[in-house]
Amino acid sequence: MARQRVSQARDAFARVGTSPVSAAPDPGAADTPAAAAPPARDVTTSRRRAATGSVAFTVRFDQAEALADDQFVLSLRGELGRARLDKAEVVRVLLAAARTRPEVRAALVDGLTAD
Repeated sequence: MARQRVSQARDAFARVGTSPVSAAPDPGAADTPAAAAPPARDVTTSRRRAATGSVAFTVRFDQAEALADDQFVLSLRGELGRARLDKAEVVRVLLAAARTRPEVRAALVDGLTAD
């Protein structure tokens, strides 16, 4: 089980072109031929902002809200036909819509005054 987690973490770091701070050697690695790491991908896209110049925006949810929001984002992902959909992108688009569309802003104000 631990070997699988180490392997999954190593693969995740390889996908984003970074390496873990300290990697424990994988005991099974000597038994398998060395596989070439996948090429690093450019994560500086319109959906993923580079860390430089970014500002953190953290939201805390209780378990029920988190589950409902995860399911909602998954449904959006299916509706869009995308393999990935970042929650930060959803929040970015919602805030932009609230700034530019009066009906979205009104719904936001109604939701904020209802509490």
